Amino acid sequence: KELDSFREQTFKSSEVCISDDCSTDGRTGELLDCLRSSGMSFRYCRPDKNGRFDKNFQLSVKLARGRYFLLMGNDDGLATPQVLERLSEQLKEYEWPEVVITNYREAETGVEYRRIQSTGIRGSGTLVATDNYRNLTFGSGLLMDRALAQKHLTDKWEGSEFTQMFIGTRIIAEGGRLLGLAEITVDKDIQIPGEESEG
Repeated sequence: KELDSFREQTFKSSEVCISDDCSTDGRTGELLDCLRSSGMSFRYCRPDKNGRFDKNFQLSVKLARGRYFLLMGNDDGLATPQVLERLSEQLKEYEWPEVVITNYREAETGVEYRRIQSTGIRGSGTLVATDNYRNLTFGSGLLMDRALAQKHLTDKWEGSEFTQMFIGTRIIAEGGRLLGLAEITVDKDIQIPGEESEG
């Protein structure tokens, strides 16, 4: 479902980066076949051992080659086929901010989570970073400057499952501008009948 949400995007200049955290469902071949047949540009890695969220996050960021990366969980999808196109337009309109926080909704219930109430630049610096760090807890729908994120990668917070909070706040604290987008970009916790997510 998540890959379908990327394949359906009207914006085609993106690359899907997947760090497969030693999944045990036996579907790696199916995943790779889906990626190859999708026509999407992609990068895939599978580490030797399970590293949980933080290590997986770091591996995914290391795979990324574009100007930005959009973080997505394994059971989340893009809310509409226009999400990437709208993000591209907003990045240009707001002169290429370094961190972007968007909103999301529960896929099954439609309940919306609005961590951002109105669209606009929130600023930069330590006060903006501390005022917004809680908005970085849910990773899907966070967009960051790839080079700056790679600069701040560290094993220091491994096991916390909040590495994205550290990276985002570091970028903002060091002068990166934070853009808040009031749009819903992510459907959270997509359920596929008869299947369970590994989380």
